[in-house]
Amino acid sequence: RSLFAVVSQDAYIFNRTLRENLLIARPTATDDELTEILTKVGLNAFATDLNLNAGNFGARLSGGERQLLALARALLKDAPIWIFDEPTANLDVKTERKILDAIWETAGHRTMIMITHRLLDMEKMDQIIVMNHGEIVEKGTQAQLLAGQSFYAKMVGYQVAFR
Repeated sequence: RSLFAVVSQDAYIFNRTLRENLLIARPTATDDELTEILTKVGLNAFATDLNLNAGNFGARLSGGERQLLALARALLKDAPIWIFDEPTANLDVKTERKILDAIWETAGHRTMIMITHRLLDMEKMDQIIVMNHGEIVEKGTQAQLLAGQSFYAKMVGYQVAFR
């Protein structure tokens, strides 16, 4: 478990302070490190109040703020393998971009598994595995998958059409 950091679609936020929610990832982190990580993910307004209680299930935070806090925990853990399960689901475009930018800026040498229906930034992935009805239907780089009339290419086309 120590090798993985997971950010799920509905990240669990404890009815504790921001500090306590972050220290789950790395109990030895200093307040300066917590402030730095909150700032890095764009939660600057919260970086000055680590004692703020997040509320039951993070009720005092917006959906985007909860996702950013979950991302901050993952970054703070500094695990070599990251798993993101729909990390930007149900978020506005601006928050979605903020989360994806924070992920890419800090990914470094890590192995990253991104489970998503939103096909943003897929060109940055080394390998894309496309599933349909629970089965792998194709895999390759974005360039390879877009070169033909693949299932993936059709999905990209649908998403572009609805923007």
